[in-house]
Amino acid sequence: MGADFTYAVANITETKEHWHTILGELHDGKMEAYINESETLMYWSEDYDDLDTDSPEFFQAVAMRVSEAIETAYGDSRELGTFRDNHEELWAITGGMSWGDDPTDIFHDLRIVDSFQTWYEAEGKFLK
Repeated sequence: MGADFTYAVANITETKEHWHTILGELHDGKMEAYINESETLMYWSEDYDDLDTDSPEFFQAVAMRVSEAIETAYGDSRELGTFRDNHEELWAITGGMSWGDDPTDIFHDLRIVDSFQTWYEAEGKFLK
């Protein structure tokens, strides 16, 4: 079995402040909805095994992890590139060859940001 090229992208057209504001406005109920709908829980669940997944502390920990991922997506890591698509939207990208491991240290951060943005645009902004 050989290596595969794997990549992750996140839309960074909006400012990071925009996403931090949205994240800060989410109450526990909305954060729970995000966690339940998101595949990205697997990216941080091992880090929070000691927390009750229905607790405010868990929701705060997840929000902090998403916040850290947002900072990474807008950062200046040498593992991070940017490009504009045909609609002039700005994207962050990272990737490389993978033998089943992460191709870069920031790979999951971009997956988390993309998952959060996708969930928010599809559902999160409509929740009360």
